[in-house]
Amino acid sequence: MRELFKKIFEHIISREEDTYQMDKRLGDCMEEYISRYQGRFSEKDMEALRDCVYYAILLTEEESFYLGMKYMAKMLLSLQEES
Repeated sequence: MRELFKKIFEHIISREEDTYQMDKRLGDCMEEYISRYQGRFSEKDMEALRDCVYYAILLTEEESFYLGMKYMAKMLLSLQEES
């Protein structure tokens, strides 16, 4: 099931306009925070920091989607049982 959700996320959800907008807001926010360390770290370290932060964002988006799908399925099953 997780593999199906991964495909849905990668091929559908991640390409939606509202997902692009959310990614832009998150990216802008992260750049604001990361830029505070400009001058304290080398460019190589700054790039490594960016890579880590953006990877964490991607994982969080995917896991949030999976969790939402899980609760949606539970909700639908609960509604079906009530019928």
